[in-house]
Amino acid sequence: STPTTVTNTSKTNSSNEVKAISAQVVLPSSSLSSSSISASSSSSSSSSSSSSAGASGGGGGGIQPFSGTVISLPSRPQPIYSTITESGDILVTSADGKSVDRYELHTSTSQLKSFSSLLMGGSISPRCIAYASLQQHGGQLLAIADRDTVYVYTYPSLKFKYSVRANTACGLAFSYNGYLLVSSVTSHTVSIFERIGGKSRQQRSPGELLLEITGLRSPRGVVVASSGEILVADTDNKRVAVFSRIEHGCGFVREFGTDVLRYPSSIAFNASTNRVYVSDRGIMPDIATGKH
Repeated sequence: STPTTVTNTSKTNSSNEVKAISAQVVLPSSSLSSSSISASSSSSSSSSSSSSAGASGGGGGGIQPFSGTVISLPSRPQPIYSTITESGDILVTSADGKSVDRYELHTSTSQLKSFSSLLMGGSISPRCIAYASLQQHGGQLLAIADRDTVYVYTYPSLKFKYSVRANTACGLAFSYNGYLLVSSVTSHTVSIFERIGGKSRQQRSPGELLLEITGLRSPRGVVVASSGEILVADTDNKRVAVFSRIEHGCGFVREFGTDVLRYPSSIAFNASTNRVYVSDRGIMPDIATGKH
């Protein structure tokens, strides 16, 4: 189940684009200094676990437009999920379910420098994806989910580390200390699995189930704050649900976005600005006026 790499460094005319057209929904803060939701009207669903995550409680606020970025991709099937690595490479799964595409950009111009396809061996059909750079607990890790299994590799060497069973995984994340989190829309849970190098009294192996977060309805995106709090795009409950850190048992803490979110699907966090970004298929704002 080790991916092989096919590289193409030539420039390619694009027929596919990842296009970010967004609006901010600013929420009042509670325990954190500032927080916001970004509702994207992009056709692709993306999530990132290379950043930490956090959020504040509260209701809605005003919508503020901000500019997006268009990245031209080689002629590939529709992009579905994406993540970004420590070096700035963009990893994308596509609708054909056969590969993970890696795009390297010029840092000064954000133009495509090269791309390669990580062709999955055997019967793996990549769906969602997550990346983390951890000083301990495995270094750089890449998690790739197909319909019922999540595979974890080192990155960029793509050495297989472990796999976990997960029914219809729609969201993946690593905690800051290496635990793997997997959301499932059919079991309505977020499952948390043992990390690499974890030292527990039970002497669990990497990939063994630790905890399950319940009380959700078709959760999709999941991300972990630098504080350790877990944020879940609880899709059918039309909210972002926040849970305590893994070491504290993942108890429910608060929710936000219930008055503005309609179909939250993926979620990310920028630790440097302390902002939460949520992709919501139901919000289609007019960028010029800020109205829905």
